[in-house]
Amino acid sequence: MPPKREMSFTEYADQQFYYRHDLKDPADLQDLFDTRLDEDAEIVEENKEKRAALIEKLLVTVRARINNSLTKRQRDAINLFLLSKKQEYAAEILGISQEAVQSRLKIALKRLRVICNKDKNIQQILKEIKSIA
Repeated sequence: MPPKREMSFTEYADQQFYYRHDLKDPADLQDLFDTRLDEDAEIVEENKEKRAALIEKLLVTVRARINNSLTKRQRDAINLFLLSKKQEYAAEILGISQEAVQSRLKIALKRLRVICNKDKNIQQILKEIKSIA
């Protein structure tokens, strides 16, 4: 009987992996990985859908807070700024200076930040989004 040779850590880990997953040969390993990849892809897709739904819910809620909490001038400045990402564009449409738009945005965003931080519904949605990511 030949002497028993010491098993390396890698060989031992492989043996344990095969044993735990009831694998008989390397082809079974490929099947296991393929299955796991499919499962992971399904989870990722499901998480994308959940996240998109939560973001939509968040946007609707924040939009309601904008409409209920800000003055018409502040809402107009925010909406035009979000539409173009340029204060100059909002200023031109509203017929005011860029500095006036900047001032309205600053006050509106400060007010919204306070409102959103106190809003339990918004905070809950944010927690749910964070838990998915």
